[in-house]
Amino acid sequence: MLPNFFQQYCKLSDYAKKYGVTYRTAFNRFNAGKLPGAVKDAAGHICVPIEYLYGPISTDITIYATAISMKDEDSDAMEQQINDMKRFCAARGWRVVKVVKEISSSITEERPRLLGLLADTTCKHIVVANKNTVGRFAFDYINTLL
Repeated sequence: MLPNFFQQYCKLSDYAKKYGVTYRTAFNRFNAGKLPGAVKDAAGHICVPIEYLYGPISTDITIYATAISMKDEDSDAMEQQINDMKRFCAARGWRVVKVVKEISSSITEERPRLLGLLADTTCKHIVVANKNTVGRFAFDYINTLL
């Protein structure tokens, strides 16, 4: 269970590394109840809230939706995409603060709205319907940079 934005927990060993303690010390803290929110899963693994590693996760979300042409936008494909992402965010208790729409192919790099979104320091989390909408071949690079 590796930490990423969509998971709420991380491994106890990750907690131990972050705080420079041994796994046994982290385990003792768990048993003593000093890790509020930590739970043991069905397989017996101790899961610690991810906030211990990264601090509290902001629940303010920006949605980025794309369409290949105006025809897609007119046929409500983009609106359906946005509604699906809003439901996804609402199910997790996240608040959508901004919706960015752009008409562009996932192959082209000419996307001024996406570049503006990535440069915006107030935007902490971006939700997309499919990682290929960000960039068919560049998603791993963007993910690594962020």
